[in-house]
Amino acid sequence: MFAKAEVFQLFPTCVWVHDVAEPESLNLQLTAEIERLERKAPMPFGGLNAWQSKDDLHFKPPFQDFCKLAMAAAKGALGFLKCRYDEAYITSCWANVNRQGYSHRDHVHANNLLSGVYYVRIPARSGSIVFSDPRPQAHVLAPSVSERSNFTSNEHRIEAQAGRLVLFPSWLQHMVEDQPEQRGPHQHRLQRDAEGPGRRGDGSSCALGAAGAEHVTRAS
Repeated sequence: MFAKAEVFQLFPTCVWVHDVAEPESLNLQLTAEIERLERKAPMPFGGLNAWQSKDDLHFKPPFQDFCKLAMAAAKGALGFLKCRYDEAYITSCWANVNRQGYSHRDHVHANNLLSGVYYVRIPARSGSIVFSDPRPQAHVLAPSVSERSNFTSNEHRIEAQAGRLVLFPSWLQHMVEDQPEQRGPHQHRLQRDAEGPGRRGDGSSCALGAAGAEHVTRAS
């Protein structure tokens, strides 16, 4: 019937997941500094269930080891995409501490090329990061399927895990699931935004996923 049949995977969306080798020492260092910053400026963000630092952590000495990891991951992603650039850098980096009952609704990071999150301390059953299908018309009519896959799903979850760095395009819509009720430490995570090739808009930059640090205390 057919002389030839091919399937083209058009406009794929890449998410890079890096699990740091032996992250315990780095995470202890980051946890101590994030907790020090929260004690110094305890103003809550999103109510009493979350705290967020200023977005200038990439300039502070305690976060330089993390920033090196983030930039290595970002440059790896740029190389994978075969991007041409003179310089890649972190535009902002901040820490989040999420507690029981807190979630972060769908959002994107404007005016950056790549964004990311690094998990510093993650209690059991912490909420995952969830990415949504960026194709606006894909939700109009969805077929019934026998098995979900990357070709038919409209969202994808990546488990929060201490020492894990997740890097993604800044335009990709994502959210953080609710933190379930539990006793013990909260979730700590670092977030960052990175900029490389391309033009930058007039708006303020967001934290770079690969260039930012996030400390999450959840009861992710």
